[in-house]
Amino acid sequence: MAVVSAGSASGSRLGRGGEPEYPAPIEIDTNEVICLAVGWRHNIILYEDGSAVGWGNNEDNQLGVSCTETLKPMPLLVFEQYKLSWVHCGDKITVVLTDSGDVYALGSSYGKDPVRLHTSASAVYCTCGVGMVYALDSNGDIFVCSSSSGHGILYHLPEPVCDIAAGGSFCLAVTINGKAYARGTDAACGCGSNHPGDSFVAIPSLAGVAVSRVFAYCKHSVVLSRDGRIFVCGSNNDGRIGLNDAQQQTTFQQLHFFDNLRVTEVGCGDSHTVFVTEDGEVYGCGVSEDGRTFTGRSPSVKTPMKSLPLGGRASFVRCGCFHSVVLVDIRRPVHPGLLFFGLLVGTMRRPRYVRLTPDLTIDVALGSITGSGFLAGDIVSSKNERGVVVGVSGDKICVKTVEGLFLLKRPSLTFEGRKGCVPREYVTRAGVKMVVDANPTLCNAFGFGPNDEIIHPTLGKGGVAGYANGTIWFHFESLNNHICRCKDTTLGSIHSIIKITKTPRNIEYLKCNDDIEYPIIITEKKNVHCNDTFGEVVGELGVFYCVKDLFDSDYKLIEKKNCFMTQVFGDYRQFDIVKTEEGIVGTIMDCNERSISVLTQQALLESKPTVVISKIEKLLCRVVGEGTTSIFDGRVLNVGACSFVRSGPIPGDIFATKKGFVRIIGSENGQILCTPTLSLETFYHNQDTSDITGNKERCENEKDLKLVEKFDESGSVLLIRYLLPSLKVCPLASGGSVELSIFFANFAGLSFLPGDEIEIGGQNFIIFGCKGGYLWMKGVGEKGLRFYNPRQITSEMAKLVARPTSHFDIFLE
Repeated sequence: MAVVSAGSASGSRLGRGGEPEYPAPIEIDTNEVICLAVGWRHNIILYEDGSAVGWGNNEDNQLGVSCTETLKPMPLLVFEQYKLSWVHCGDKITVVLTDSGDVYALGSSYGKDPVRLHTSASAVYCTCGVGMVYALDSNGDIFVCSSSSGHGILYHLPEPVCDIAAGGSFCLAVTINGKAYARGTDAACGCGSNHPGDSFVAIPSLAGVAVSRVFAYCKHSVVLSRDGRIFVCGSNNDGRIGLNDAQQQTTFQQLHFFDNLRVTEVGCGDSHTVFVTEDGEVYGCGVSEDGRTFTGRSPSVKTPMKSLPLGGRASFVRCGCFHSVVLVDIRRPVHPGLLFFGLLVGTMRRPRYVRLTPDLTIDVALGSITGSGFLAGDIVSSKNERGVVVGVSGDKICVKTVEGLFLLKRPSLTFEGRKGCVPREYVTRAGVKMVVDANPTLCNAFGFGPNDEIIHPTLGKGGVAGYANGTIWFHFESLNNHICRCKDTTLGSIHSIIKITKTPRNIEYLKCNDDIEYPIIITEKKNVHCNDTFGEVVGELGVFYCVKDLFDSDYKLIEKKNCFMTQVFGDYRQFDIVKTEEGIVGTIMDCNERSISVLTQQALLESKPTVVISKIEKLLCRVVGEGTTSIFDGRVLNVGACSFVRSGPIPGDIFATKKGFVRIIGSENGQILCTPTLSLETFYHNQDTSDITGNKERCENEKDLKLVEKFDESGSVLLIRYLLPSLKVCPLASGGSVELSIFFANFAGLSFLPGDEIEIGGQNFIIFGCKGGYLWMKGVGEKGLRFYNPRQITSEMAKLVARPTSHFDIFLE
């Protein structure tokens, strides 16, 4: 484990000697690190026990130590009366979050003593920029402060905010549903020429993008989408946002360098950016004359470059103006805002809002209520009046009494009882008596049973105590059977530390896609459709199913409510593309014992209902599980998509090739087969290789007719995908790009498909894809793409000229 720094050495900011331009470790305690913060010339590390150490420059009291500069990390006693859970360093400012939800600012105009921010509710996250300090509270509101009094302005957005990032004169915010907002006057807001000013406004250039995280500093910003894409905006002087020689961007542009790399953390400096991938690799771009990008000394790095060796896997990075610091082989710090709002993998909190009155909206999700220390239905009392817990609102608990609904803070409530409670009394490590609930249902929600024996890497052997205060508690022999809990209550964090050694339950440890082994209760296997993929349920853990993805074979924890069982009709399955005895070709949408509902292509495009049929002639493509079909000469082809690489050709795909359009029909002996180009037109009507010429008898008798051929992927471009969600990046005439859907189901009600050539107002256009309910198309002979609202294109205005177009080469440009 190591804390590694590189860049300018002035002001003791690197915390070490040696060659500053080459990454090297700092001599510092690396055990139980929970947060790293880096400012202009100062740095701070937080530990599990809430303590902090810092190094670098203190001329503006940003470290709160007695000296003006320190090369060696030293304890920050100015915070010793608080237990810190998060820290962020701005230009000459430090802002900290305590475990009680208070936020304090230090340095610059705030002075040498911590100033408490007067937030209206408990805070769950904090950050700062050059001058402004920001706190995110438990209601999802943003508190902005620039005064040493600690008073500021509260901003309420249309939905709760879970992440914020501050630059020089701007701030970005992300809501729990992934919508991005900006405030400020800088180009890095991404709002084009219309600066938001003092209000938070939705960012137009990120419309339709589900945002996960935002990062910013000085004059540039970086956005991480929930599907793993990276978007950048603002100044690109010296390549700081990685767009090579592109100039300043006033709208967010996708950074395609990372299209095949999953970025998990980003650090923004004054004129550089550093990225950390899920594989622990580090990439940097921008000014690097002092090595601040970890790539060595260079005037500028115009596109992201892989770092010099760091001695291990990186997990987290933060950047100052002219230096950077990365955590190596240290567990990645947990973002407290995302944790609170249940947006981390494996968290128990998933908000579900219910409006009880015009003025009262509460969160009734199980995970949200457990975070308060109670469960829905718990009997509680306050000032001798009893009531029932029904939900939470911010940092308050909603209690129903005979007098009505009340919002009360946790300390004012006394627990009186719970249905099915199995009380056990213990003493905590701090010597406080506590009653926990050993109800098996509550313990199972965290992946444990009340009688499980466990082991901890440092505390040794122990057992499960039970549930209390929103999490699971354990007792250990080394603590004289006193109880404690994990500070980080995400499932991933708990199970990366605590392992079950003995249990009466039927469990098996399986490694999921987050590289953590979870104790899964093995169940009967069943096929499901979940999120944007298909999988096989192999077990469960609380509210999650453990699903084996049919395409990448990874195990994933997916909420049960998001998994839908695949229906079966004899040898056929839901989502199969089939041909019926009546000659109808379509996708099976629903099944029962006697019949199925099939949605044809034209019915989907025109928003018409499904067709009910009782007999199927043959399977054409299968998305869930293995599947085979026979073709004209009796050969049997594999048409089960899960047997193919998801990123490559799968059955049903239509590709544009140098010879024209072809359709993937399956594989034989490892070779992917497609239709010859002459047969594509019939695909839109029947998808059946036995009827490719329109005459089945002719096909069977004409021996020399080439009906299938080996697919040559070189130089080909995917036009449309029928079985799985798929996106394609298309260049714009302006030099930017747009990501369009080419998934068949997303064209429901849009009348046209990719590859269609249509006529509008005497001009011919070719459909490329769709996004946000709009069709994107290119005029024949034109360079750029246009988009149209199909609801404004009537049948009189738009006419189908060809399906598919004869201009297949337009997709290969």
